[in-house]
Amino acid sequence: MKARAFRCFAGVFLLMIMFVFQACKRGDPVTFTLEVSTEFVAPDEAVDAYERTCQIIEHRIDRFGPADFSVKRQENGDRIIVEVRGFDDTVGLREMMQCPGRMEFWQVYESKDVKCVLDEVDRFSKADSSVSLYGYLSPMASQDPVVGVAKLSDTAAINKILKEAAKNGLYDAKREVKFLWANKPDPNDLISLYAIEVTAEDGTPLLDGDCITDALQDMGFQGAEVNMTMNSSGAREWKRITGENVGRCLAIVIDNQVYTAPKVMGEIAGGRTQITGDFTVEEAKVLAFIIKTGTLPLPVRIVNEVCNKEQ
Repeated sequence: MKARAFRCFAGVFLLMIMFVFQACKRGDPVTFTLEVSTEFVAPDEAVDAYERTCQIIEHRIDRFGPADFSVKRQENGDRIIVEVRGFDDTVGLREMMQCPGRMEFWQVYESKDVKCVLDEVDRFSKADSSVSLYGYLSPMASQDPVVGVAKLSDTAAINKILKEAAKNGLYDAKREVKFLWANKPDPNDLISLYAIEVTAEDGTPLLDGDCITDALQDMGFQGAEVNMTMNSSGAREWKRITGENVGRCLAIVIDNQVYTAPKVMGEIAGGRTQITGDFTVEEAKVLAFIIKTGTLPLPVRIVNEVCNKEQ
């Protein structure tokens, strides 16, 4: 009797899901409510930051594809109302509106350079909680820019171990090394861990995304990619950085995720570089829009989404 009742409930629940899914078809009008956080901005800078956040979101949507839309700031509030009509890729649209888009260029340690640090963290984790770092993380070869791989489901546990280790002084995450994950796992749900080399006293990257003037999705030998163009000062810095790091890997990081970490084969002049990886065309397209429009001054998140289904 209980099994029959459960099957009945499951059937009703499935029908509810199908109804909700069918209630909003591709291209139907949708209204998004975005909550904006101003807690980390001085009061006298909040208004300007809010306006620039609205402008960047509007710019991103405008470049995303042909459709009707409006971006409105809620009066006397901390929310932005976005109304769109005719968008097929609402998943990409959600990601693009919320993504901070902070882009950075960093040097990368080889696995052999941080093995002693990871070994120390592993010993610490066993002594502290009887949970081994290497029980979750598989170390890589000594010359590999990837220091280890793990199951996607284990990243939270590894992050906790690394955070506790840094807190207890085993390494300096602000002035020495910081560990960052790849932007997405492989088909087997294994994800790569990188060790970013912090060289500046103030913990800043070698270069940031402010130097990017254009970014376009293109097709290369490895599939979909993003081609980027730098301004004159960025081009000069990129030429110097690549010239000083021939034979080493440099990571392109967006919102604390490593998108690519290629080995520098020679000095790169002209201010042009690419982000290659296991991207779909749509993923590369969204990434290009985010890079081109720049970093959001304020963090935003979607708190409501309503499908205005037309009869």
